[in-house]
Amino acid sequence: MGKIILFISLFLALAAIPSAQIVLGDSPQFVRVVQYQEDISKEFTIYKYVGDDGAESYVTEVKLFYRHTGLDEPLGVTIEDSVPRSIVSQASQITFVSQPAKAISGQEDILLTWNTNSVSRGEEKKFTYRFSRLLTPQMISSFDPPKLKSPSPSEPAKRPEPKSDIVASLAGSNPANSPFAMMCLGAASMFAIIIALSLVFGKRPSKN
Repeated sequence: MGKIILFISLFLALAAIPSAQIVLGDSPQFVRVVQYQEDISKEFTIYKYVGDDGAESYVTEVKLFYRHTGLDEPLGVTIEDSVPRSIVSQASQITFVSQPAKAISGQEDILLTWNTNSVSRGEEKKFTYRFSRLLTPQMISSFDPPKLKSPSPSEPAKRPEPKSDIVASLAGSNPANSPFAMMCLGAASMFAIIIALSLVFGKRPSKN
């Protein structure tokens, strides 16, 4: 009986041992926030994993923040970010929480692009991705600043100047097919014919 109790206790103790010790949540190894512009910033968070064999591995989580601080009107913006290939060699090595529209492995950087259809004033957008690499402050400084592309505010449409009914009728149609133009042309032709006939058949005053 005692051996059974000892076996059960040993089994429960082994089951309680986690397979890996993960430093996550409120206890990251390193956090650094970089403010690039008034409306763009990035947060670099390093997490540490320790396996059963004592081997250590690291995951870097990057959060890209954009806050619309400009005009009152909502804007659609395109945000371009990049990761040096000296840190991550291929785009396939990046895990995206916020899937980008494009992820291209360039010659020196991995280029990432996100599109937002409409961002209201004061609204914040967040784009998150991760990769397995321990970053130092010097490596973080090698990241290029994100680029923001937004359409310039459109100018208010100019209202057309009012036109008279006659001008609007002529401008909005082909003169050859306009009823008004054909009426004027017919009247002018008739008047010319009458003048010509009066000159040809009109009686000249007789000489005494």
